[in-house]
Formats: sequence, C-alpha cells, structure tokens
Amino acid sequence: MRNALSQSHVVAPGLLFADDAVATTPSLDSLERMLDHLSEWARDHFMGFGILKCGLMALGRHSAPSAFWARAPQLLLGGLPVRVVDEYRYLGVTIRSDMSVPHILADRLAKGQRAVAALHHFLSRGDVPLSMRSLVFKVCVLPVFTYAAEVWGMCPAGHGAGRMQTTINRTLRSVVGLGSSAVGVSMAPILRELSIPPIAATVAASRARAYLKAQQLRTYICDLACSPFRSPHSVWTNGTVRWLNRWAKWPGVATNGNAPIKWATDMAPRVLADRVRDTVWERADRAVSAASSMSLYSAAAFPSLLPSAVSLPLDVTYGIPIMIQLRTRAFPTARRLAKAHSLSAEFLHRCPVCSKDVPESIPHMLLECPRWAALRTVLRDSTPALSRIIDGLSSSTEDKVIMLLGGAPPNAADAHVAALVTDFHSIWIDSLPHIARFVLHLSQARKRFLRELGVLPPSRISRMGLRPNG
Repeated sequence: MRNALSQSHVVAPGLLFADDAVATTPSLDSLERMLDHLSEWARDHFMGFGILKCGLMALGRHSAPSAFWARAPQLLLGGLPVRVVDEYRYLGVTIRSDMSVPHILADRLAKGQRAVAALHHFLSRGDVPLSMRSLVFKVCVLPVFTYAAEVWGMCPAGHGAGRMQTTINRTLRSVVGLGSSAVGVSMAPILRELSIPPIAATVAASRARAYLKAQQLRTYICDLACSPFRSPHSVWTNGTVRWLNRWAKWPGVATNGNAPIKWATDMAPRVLADRVRDTVWERADRAVSAASSMSLYSAAAFPSLLPSAVSLPLDVTYGIPIMIQLRTRAFPTARRLAKAHSLSAEFLHRCPVCSKDVPESIPHMLLECPRWAALRTVLRDSTPALSRIIDGLSSSTEDKVIMLLGGAPPNAADAHVAALVTDFHSIWIDSLPHIARFVLHLSQARKRFLRELGVLPPSRISRMGLRPNG
C-alpha cells in the first residue's frame, strides 16, 4: 500500500473482500503504525471508514486483551478511536479472540435451527411433492448449517456437528411424512434415499477441497497450506493433513500391491472432496449396518427413487413418501407401533386389519392381508409385465416386496431368474405410477380403518407419522 503524497510503502497482511478489509500485525506498535498509514492513505484518496463497523481484536489463547485497553486511546483510524472487541462477525462467521471452533458451530446451529423453523410448515406439507421439498431443504436449509465448513469441517462430533445432525434428522423425518419425533427410525437409509450426505461427510469434503485449493491461490493462505508448521496442537493446516492421512484412504490396487490408495496433493480439489464425502458417508453407514433396516436396505440395492418420481402426475407423487417409508422400513406398521408401546402388545403377533394371528409386517400388508386384495388386483391388472416377474420368482415374500419397491431381484445370476428379470428396471419404471398409487390408496384406507376401529387415537397417529388428515 503506497501513499500518494508521502510515497511511503507499507505491506499489510490481511484479506480484502468487496469494501471489507482485515489486517493483521504481530505487535501493538506495528498496529499503531499501520492504522496511521491507513488513515493517511484514506485522506489522500478522499475516503473514509465506517468506524462503527471496525474493531480491534487480540487473537490467540495466549494473547493479552488488557494491553489493548491500555493503548486504546492511541489506536485511531481516520482520527477516531477504534473499539476493542472480544468477538467480531466477518462475512457471516463469528470469530472470537480465542479462535474457538465450537463457538462457530454453536452459531451455525442456531442459524440452522431458525432456518428449519421458518420452513418447517412447507417442508412437512404432504400436498407438496417430495422432490420439491427435498430440493428446498438442500438449497435453503442445508447451506445454512454448512456455511464456513472450510473452517470447522473435520471437527469432532462433540463440538456441535452431532447436534446439527440431530436437527437435520428431525427435519428429514417430517419431510418423508414421518413425525419429527418418530421413534425406532434409522436415518441412514432415509439419507441415502434423499441423496443427502451426513453433515460430517459434507463439511469434511469442504475442508479437504479448501486445503488443496488454497495451495493454488495467490494469497497468504497458499504459504500456510504449502508449508505447514509443526505443532503439537491441531491447527487448520496440520489438522487437515492429519485427518486426511488417517481417513482419506480408498480400496484399490496400488503400485506396491494390494493396499489402500491414499490422498495426494496433486489430486484435483473436487475429486478429493467427492472421495472424502463418499468415504465418510460409507463409514457412517457401516457404523449402523448392524441395524436390520440398514442391512436390508443395503442388500436390496434400491435405485434412487426421487429422479424417477419427478415426471409423475401430481396425484401419484403423494405415494412417493410412503414408498420411501416402506423401502427404508420406517413405515409405522402395527408391529412396530406395538414395539414402541404406542399400540397394545397384542398387535405384536396379530394384524389389526384382518385380525389374523400374524403380525402386520410390510410383506403381510402389501402381499398377504386379505383386506387389501382388491387393491392388489387393480395393481396386478395395471402392471402385467411386472406382476409376471414377481409371481414367477420362487423366492420369499420379502424378496417379492423388495422387487415391488424397485430393489434388485434375488439370485439374479441364476439362469431361470435372469430370463425373468430381463429389462426389469425399465419395466419397474413404467410401473412406478401404478405402484405409487397402490401404496397411497392402501395407506389412506388403512388410516381410515385404524381411526374407525379406535385402535389408535388421532394424537398418537400423528406422533408416529400416521397423519390423521388425508
């Protein structure tokens, strides 16, 4: 920075963004000289400072803020005193003098919760297509949580990311038509259905991408990223490298034999980010793979449902959330409600709809319960090709349900099965409107029956995801 009249030249390390500026100095004496130089530069160029928006902060855990207060009368910018602060909000991120990362996460969590509260009514509306509501969540809510993730990504869950995921899980349960407080629902398959990675995967990918991209910039961050200093403490540079060395490994064949492929600084930032996101996501899925719902979902190899549902008629799209509940085993059957003590224990072994001494499981409800025989007949007449494939499989009822909901056929390598399931996916896509209409009509008739039977009060129906209206 060169002054026009005095021709003096001062290098001020910092950051410029639009009409905002951040400058750093190693000592109070250099800070006073820099403020004088900035004041002289502004006077020479007939410019001024928004002094009410300016602030001075001592950064670091071992800084001495009291020294700032002693020198405050001498720290002038444009002839006006600059206030000394303990925290400052810059570009939407609240920075504290101790550089506290949990404080940044707490601020993000509060803002994300306000965004969820503002859009909760829209996100939980059953008359809005699920594809639209999930898109609004990804565009308007998720970025509020993940803003500035390049700074705080890869942090332990205890710093606040776990509470973020809890808030997101409650919101997504409402999005797919379940109650926000529905119990016994595994979120791992629901996140896969909506193509929304866990918050830990998203923010870790953002920080990994920022680290590689920083090495290509022409700013001071490039020097820090290219020459990380050794420190026992985890700072942004060495903390990122340590995390990548531990977790950024992918199965593959390396030059030294069968060994995991590790990350490298010559990778494209976007490629590294995608691999980090997928790795963290898969690790999160493996952590809950023991749960029956996630293990069944993984074994079924369901294709993504939302892209195929975009072109469906509006009245048919109302059945898509129910299909997702069925695919992820989150649908509130009588057996699951009895296990959650929301129904009488007798329904652990008895179907409340047909009164047979069999539990109301998803296979029983879709394929066996005699009360819904008329609906199944309509579906079979509307989808003859798909019905022939499903009826021709000599497999269990569970396998037939998986195929009905779009999963991979069992024993597809068998010659007899392979002959039946040729072009199965295209046949299933053609049958999707009829399947969605079938599960929608079945769900609506079942809700009416439960209300009329008085098995479940309306308040508990709503709390368990069986919305009374509709």
